[in-house]
Amino acid sequence: MDSCASTGKAILLVVIADGFAAIPTIRKAWRYPETETGITYPTSFVSVLLILPSTVLWNIENSAFQIYLLIIDVILLFAVYRKKFITLFTK
Repeated sequence: MDSCASTGKAILLVVIADGFAAIPTIRKAWRYPETETGITYPTSFVSVLLILPSTVLWNIENSAFQIYLLIIDVILLFAVYRKKFITLFTK
C-alpha cells in the first residue's frame, strides 16, 4: 500500500471525525451565542490565516486540516456573531 495514499486517507478521516465532533459546539454556539467566549473564535481564525502562507506544497497532507479549521472557524464566528452582524448591517 502506498504510504502517501494512506496518509491522505488518514488525514481526511481525522477531518471528518473532527467535523462530527464540532457539531455539538456549532449547535450550542448557534442556539446560545451569549454563552461563548467572544475572543476564542476570532483568535483561532487569525492563527489559521497566519499558518496558511507557510504551506509550501498544497496537497491533502499539508493543507486539509488547516482548510478545515478555517471553515469551522468561519462557521463558528458566524454562529456567535450573527446577531451583531445583522444589526450592524440593517441600521
